[in-house]
Amino acid sequence: MKKLIFILLLFPFWSKAQTTWSIQTVTSTATVNATARLVVVSSGAAKTITLPSSSTGRVITIVNHGTGDVTLSPAVRVQNGKTSALLSPSVGEYLSGISSNKITVVYDGSEWRLID
Repeated sequence: MKKLIFILLLFPFWSKAQTTWSIQTVTSTATVNATARLVVVSSGAAKTITLPSSSTGRVITIVNHGTGDVTLSPAVRVQNGKTSALLSPSVGEYLSGISSNKITVVYDGSEWRLID
């Protein structure tokens, strides 16, 4: 009986699925691939990252670890009907609604929207 209770107490930890993120490293202008959940921009020059039309609910995080600005195409809906297309390499140098060197966006079926 003690073994059964012990197993039942641990079951929630054993049953949780591990989440693996597909990572795409970008060193030049590129389109986000079909499976990427994390896009890491790692080169110095300014570049454009194209966000694909995707399935509704797809979430992508983009991190600018380079030294140049990243232009997002299409622009991302950020707040109050505004859009922003710039992801700068340094905190505090952003357009409307973006306040760090990373963003997380979700595709709503017609456009990409900022969620973090």
